[in-house]
Amino acid sequence: MLSYKVYGTTGPALVLLHGFPLDHHMWIPAAQHLAAWCRVILPDLGGFGMSPLSFSLSLNQVEHNSAVEWTLADYAAEVEEILEHLHWPRPCLLGGLSMGGYVAFQCWQKFGARLAGMILCDTRVQADTPAAAVGRREMAARVLQEGSGFLPGAMLPKLLWPETWQQSPTVPTDLTAVMENAPASGVAAACLAMSVRPDVTELLPAINVPALVVCGQHDVISPPEEMAAWASKLPRGEFAMIPAAGHMAPLEQPLLFANVVRSWAGRYWPENPAEN
Repeated sequence: MLSYKVYGTTGPALVLLHGFPLDHHMWIPAAQHLAAWCRVILPDLGGFGMSPLSFSLSLNQVEHNSAVEWTLADYAAEVEEILEHLHWPRPCLLGGLSMGGYVAFQCWQKFGARLAGMILCDTRVQADTPAAAVGRREMAARVLQEGSGFLPGAMLPKLLWPETWQQSPTVPTDLTAVMENAPASGVAAACLAMSVRPDVTELLPAINVPALVVCGQHDVISPPEEMAAWASKLPRGEFAMIPAAGHMAPLEQPLLFANVVRSWAGRYWPENPAEN
């Protein structure tokens, strides 16, 4: 079963899924602000943080396209195991950032009845283009060959708003440490899974629970205009933009993010934990 951390002891359950190639640490600042209102559950997805990958993956397999089939739906199955382990009696809230958002869509397809609402942060609904899929497979091979040390240099410039480097220098420092220590096999498996992820645009009208779509104002990977457009296709969707943030909006502006979540959730779930 996946490793996970819990912040807070009362209120509704909120499961937050991290982005690539990170682990649950990216959610801790926001979770600390949310813990007075809800019980925040932060898993490490399989192959990241303290959660092992459930199969072996070698460079030879990737280079010869004979890798074990591993999809985003497999991550979703592992997330469901946590809910079963916790014996949570009521539908929970589920959120995810970037890759975590991709997994959240698969969670809806697999066990939507367990979900009371969704929070989709800095993520996309489209599948990879053929060129992007090739790039994922190349990254999978490179990380298995070289290790994860190159990831911060390759990814951080696009993940963060440039001003974050000066205003919150611990953010890039902490992200660098997590990326450099990311297990190579977990990174490679995630690259392969994302390279074949389905387009979920047609799924949006079927997500009939309250859904909050959150985007950093300066996100260059999943821009606000793109996210607002598909948020409008959610029957009960709402779009919120986090100022002074890039693709890592909940980490760059954790208090603003937590306030947006609580304002949204307060219309559906009471603030008094005893009533939840």
